[in-house]
Amino acid sequence: RRVRDEIGAGPGDFVAGTLARLVPDKGQRHLLEAMAALQRELPASRLVLAGDGESEPALREQARAAGIADRVHFLGFREDVAEILAALDVAVLPSVGCDASSGMLKEALALGVPVVATEIGDARAILGDGAFGLVVPPGDAPALAAAIAAVARDLPAARSRAAAGGRHVRETYTVERLVDGLEQTYRDLLATVGVSR
Repeated sequence: RRVRDEIGAGPGDFVAGTLARLVPDKGQRHLLEAMAALQRELPASRLVLAGDGESEPALREQARAAGIADRVHFLGFREDVAEILAALDVAVLPSVGCDASSGMLKEALALGVPVVATEIGDARAILGDGAFGLVVPPGDAPALAAAIAAVARDLPAARSRAAAGGRHVRETYTVERLVDGLEQTYRDLLATVGVSR
């Protein structure tokens, strides 16, 4: 509620957002393009961009030129990540590069927040091959817009997918499983060079 109040979002507003450095490979320009295309279908929508970086001036200008600057909220660097994610109706990962294993996707799912992501790095696996969230090609603003609109049209179904994803994340991405996997990787590598433990 505090974050939604901060951006002036009312109960009927649809809030999309992403938390990442504002740099070209994070793809925020494609997300802005998608949100601009959704003005008619989602007139009560808002976009949250949390993070800072070199692309901020260009992104602000893009929002202004698209006529949606009053509905795009640049929050800067923030530490209240969970609160921001919990305030969203959909968390969007619009990346076009990097993001080998997005923490934002896992955190959003753990909170039961619907997710749309580009097929970058491990996004498809994190989203259970589309079972827990929608996956679109990177750099494809129309596909991003269509996926966001699909979430908005059926929020209960999207939240149900996200809740299942949250259970998956809590079972799969644990410290114990990470350590076990890392140890097994080292054992396998040592075995290939003839070293045994």
